[in-house]
Amino acid sequence: MSASASSLGQRPARLAHTGTTEPRWVRWLLLAVALGFMFLFLVLPLAAVFAEALRKGASAYLDAFKEPDAWSAIRLTLITAAIAVPLNLVFGWPPHGRLPNTSSVARPF
Repeated sequence: MSASASSLGQRPARLAHTGTTEPRWVRWLLLAVALGFMFLFLVLPLAAVFAEALRKGASAYLDAFKEPDAWSAIRLTLITAAIAVPLNLVFGWPPHGRLPNTSSVARPF
């Protein structure tokens, strides 16, 4: 009777390769490009908006909320979000189950 590999503390042999086959430097380069893209198109514009909004100080920023146009813009944004989120749920979620899975076989309706 032979002992199994797990009872001897040895790991079983891998049957298939997992992960990527690219060299480590390619993975790091792709990660740097992705993070640079996020910084350039997400963080930098957001920082510019906040810097411009707070250029005259926090009191001037808070005084802007006294304007009726500011409250109209906030109300419009919230109404739009209240409509868009349920519509995205209704129209985006059901087709998700009908998309092909990893075996490239579509699920029946």
